[in-house]
Amino acid sequence: YAPFYLAVFGPPEASIKGLDDLKGKTISVTRGAIEDIELTAVAPKEATIKRFEDNNSTIAAYLAGQTDLIASGNVVMVA
Repeated sequence: YAPFYLAVFGPPEASIKGLDDLKGKTISVTRGAIEDIELTAVAPKEATIKRFEDNNSTIAAYLAGQTDLIASGNVVMVA
């Protein structure tokens, strides 16, 4: 088994250390995934969550600069 965790990822300069750091940020997430459910529950109202239909679209949006951050599992992020 491999260790697995969910997180919000971004460039090092984003310096996200806690939920308050998400204020004013746009975060891509896959609609209906556990990341979507958990992020929706805890994100500050000043954060914008952009939902995409699948992991590939979520990642593509982040890489294209459509969002500041991406919520995903660590396994997806290292692939």
